[in-house]
Amino acid sequence: AVVRGAVVDAGLYVKYYSGEALLYKDATPFVVSLDNATLSNLEEPLALNFAVNAAGEVTLACDYCGNVQSGVSLPTFPYVFESPVGSVTIERNPAVELIPDNLVAIVSPVDAVAVEYKGSFSISPLSKTSSVVVLSYNTPYPWLGADFLNAIIVSFNNVTNETKRQVACRTEAFISERLRSLKNELETMEGSLAAYKKQNELVDPKLDATQV
Repeated sequence: AVVRGAVVDAGLYVKYYSGEALLYKDATPFVVSLDNATLSNLEEPLALNFAVNAAGEVTLACDYCGNVQSGVSLPTFPYVFESPVGSVTIERNPAVELIPDNLVAIVSPVDAVAVEYKGSFSISPLSKTSSVVVLSYNTPYPWLGADFLNAIIVSFNNVTNETKRQVACRTEAFISERLRSLKNELETMEGSLAAYKKQNELVDPKLDATQV
């Protein structure tokens, strides 16, 4: 859950290429993101090919399992593109003006990406007596490793906080249910006692003393 959360939160399910070269996401002119519903529908990689036509317009071609949509114009940003698996949001990165040739964004299924990252991720104690752990990610791209490890820390904190919240909710629900049960038991006992007194014509001593 922690690794998967890191992949989703940091958008690591998208990789950007110019030809065969992997690009840092902050160095690309476009940022691609998918909502949770679309991510759930994604079973195979989705390829988004960006280009600039003769009129200077940015165009998009989408390829999903051989189903190709081409010639999609991106007039404004953010632009929501309806792909075969759902909505894809494309935002313009104002820090990068130049659109490289053969720019492709590959969107992969989250679970498959999480397995890939988990295979190169390791965690180990700093020493036998230390409570500090060392996180490492084996990759030839330092910026990719940094993004992943930072996302892991955030995801771990989110999962830990959510686990604590769920435990607190379950504890509160248990206590509330137990209090309701005890109240019902007390009311039943009081009803039985009242019925017993009435049946046996017993008088409360305090009440009797007051009447005297």
